[in-house]
Amino acid sequence: MRSDIAADVNIDFGDAHDWLSPTRAWRLTECAASVGPVVNKPITSVGSAPNAGTVAHRAVQLWIDAAGYRNGNPQSRLSEAINEALAEFSGRPTGEWPPTRARLLARASQLAERLLWGDDVHAERELLDPIRRLRGTPDIVLMKPREAVVIDLKTPTSKDDSLQPWIIFQLTIYAHLVEQVHGILPAQVEVFRLNRGFLPLSMNSTSVEAALETVERAREADASVATPAPATCRYCRRRLDCQAHWDAAVCWPDTDCVEGTIERVERAANGIAAVFLASSLGSRWVSGVPGDLVTADVGERIRLVRLRRSDSNDDSAFKWSRRSALAVLPLAIPV
Repeated sequence: MRSDIAADVNIDFGDAHDWLSPTRAWRLTECAASVGPVVNKPITSVGSAPNAGTVAHRAVQLWIDAAGYRNGNPQSRLSEAINEALAEFSGRPTGEWPPTRARLLARASQLAERLLWGDDVHAERELLDPIRRLRGTPDIVLMKPREAVVIDLKTPTSKDDSLQPWIIFQLTIYAHLVEQVHGILPAQVEVFRLNRGFLPLSMNSTSVEAALETVERAREADASVATPAPATCRYCRRRLDCQAHWDAAVCWPDTDCVEGTIERVERAANGIAAVFLASSLGSRWVSGVPGDLVTADVGERIRLVRLRRSDSNDDSAFKWSRRSALAVLPLAIPV
């Protein structure tokens, strides 16, 4: 059993963009242009407060590293780990933190019972495949001498037990990485949703090989050809640059992005700004933008992504969110 693949292969991280995480690998299979260079650097609001999922993942990691799940009262030890995780971050967590914390503690005994299956339990350890240049950090890996299980913690609320294709693909690549590093292909991977518990998924060499072949074909595809779609583009690092995305996004129902020329900027005393844009579909308001991010002048063209719809029924009104980003366009827009 290999515990450290780095001992076998000289790993070169010189071209970091050539290495793919499971998420980037999936996005590449959906759109060959998604791994190209970034021209317009995104402008985002960088706050000190973490989101609820970040705190929950860190708390579980601390709980596992301290073997708190083996304690007679795993819930109490998890509560201590949550407090320790909160102390590492400054500021109150953003997002749905109170219900996330409550659900995590309510599931402590169930998660602890599952973790006790493993002789070794690894939390948040990076795994590498230098040959295929794949890298990933599974939330949890349970190890026995001839068995392994990957567990992926999902904090957002889910209405049913279905798993999106990108989640299945991500877990398949994680299973491959576990086999590469530890010499054991997990027969099962599991999603642990705080509001629903464990959702198991069987894994085998056929499904892993199919995923790897898909990634290799995607690497060889024409990177100048984009295939935009809402799910693929949402967190794509090239989204602000990709003209194909902007051409397609205007036709998407409930689109979360807008491009236009600034006609007016209104600034409130609390530092928040609202931007009035002239877009190809008409006038658009984007409110709630941190004022220090609005550095463009009237007449300049900007792009904004991952916006929320206004609480009103006005399709022309958007709100900034903690995941939003914007870019001021240069005179020449990259194709």
